[in-house]
Amino acid sequence: MASSRTETTRRVVKVFTAHAQKEGAGFTVQRPFPSKHLTDEQTDPFLMIDEIGPTDANVNNPGAPWHPHRGFDTVTYLKSGCAAHQDSLGNKGFMGPGEVQWMHTGSGIIHDEGPPKGMTQEELERYGKMHGFQIWINNPPAHKMTPPTYTHLTAKSFQWQPWGPNAKVKLFAGAMTSKGNGTLENAQMDLPAPVVVADALITAGGGSQATEFPIDAGMETCMVYVYGGEGRVHDGSSDAAGTVIKRQDVVFFAAPAGASQRNVRLRATDEQAGLHVLILAGKKIGAPVARHGPFVMNTEEEIRQAFKDYEGGKLASTKAKGSVI
Repeated sequence: MASSRTETTRRVVKVFTAHAQKEGAGFTVQRPFPSKHLTDEQTDPFLMIDEIGPTDANVNNPGAPWHPHRGFDTVTYLKSGCAAHQDSLGNKGFMGPGEVQWMHTGSGIIHDEGPPKGMTQEELERYGKMHGFQIWINNPPAHKMTPPTYTHLTAKSFQWQPWGPNAKVKLFAGAMTSKGNGTLENAQMDLPAPVVVADALITAGGGSQATEFPIDAGMETCMVYVYGGEGRVHDGSSDAAGTVIKRQDVVFFAAPAGASQRNVRLRATDEQAGLHVLILAGKKIGAPVARHGPFVMNTEEEIRQAFKDYEGGKLASTKAKGSVI
């Protein structure tokens, strides 16, 4: 193996498959984590990924009716289908294919998400199958009780960008820089902790050529979730063959051993579908995690206070800031 001085590709710790779980009012999600495979300390600052669908659109799907949150960010991303959002602070939004809703729950918000009310089954089906993701990202202690915010990244402003000869990327947050591709950055999000969240599609063209996605070496946590196609992930620069990865697989990488060891190397092997992945990376917060249901804080006492505030009607007392980009 090459030394850490010359190593440029992150090492793979483990590859495992997401598990199915019931959520909301009874819909099924594929959940990479939290699970028995990874601890909160390992995934820090990320708390959860859920994949919803792909499933047939259903106007009677109850979605996730009114429920509270405090202490973290929720990121909802639709690949296809549509959904509506409304919250206790007056924000309302319609999400279509390729759009993102990024909500900083802060000191507290109560919201409702599901199929748009009043839409017929035929109208709903025009947007395609329901397929999307929800990602939970933890906040540093100093940001957990800040005012909530709501940002809607529309399909117009949130578009695919080419990345090398065989790939394209949608960058939710953060930046990626390489000599051949320049810098790809999404500076629209004002985030409490530095993260990279990206959707990437890699084609099988170019023979055995792998695509490299550079992640800042200061981001110790790095994961890939496969939501379509098939390919291989390379464990370090000297791993020419790579390990097979397929739909619903999770790749968890080791923290870089040096400043140059930052690349995630992926290769598509499915000639028709390519390889579809979410890439998540972040700098660890390093604070204790106390979680219960919809609340994520640092201590059990703070969790008890969140439930007390919710039950007493005090959870969503701060006016949120909403924006559409």
